Amino acid sequence: MPLTHFLDLIDIDDPIIKSVNKDDFIYSTAYILGIGVSGPKPEATKDLCWAYFPDSDIPFYRVTWLSNYADDLVPDSSKHWSLLLEVNVKSLPERLR
Repeated sequence: MPLTHFLDLIDIDDPIIKSVNKDDFIYSTAYILGIGVSGPKPEATKDLCWAYFPDSDIPFYRVTWLSNYADDLVPDSSKHWSLLLEVNVKSLPERLR
């Protein structure tokens, strides 16, 4: 949930929260994509949590090896693994937005 929507929903009598001008927020938009993969997990990725890709030619900026956090995040951890990609909307070609 965007923070601006959250601030509309909460009922807290706090002068700092009440003074927030949501129109002043600067934000970016991202797609969060989950990918399930069949097959054994590559040995080189078994200990990875996440990695950043600061290259403007790559549309995603971070990959999380989600299945490395818990075996329960895939049907069978000996046969499946999963990734979570964070894609900045501005980095996508216009036809994919």
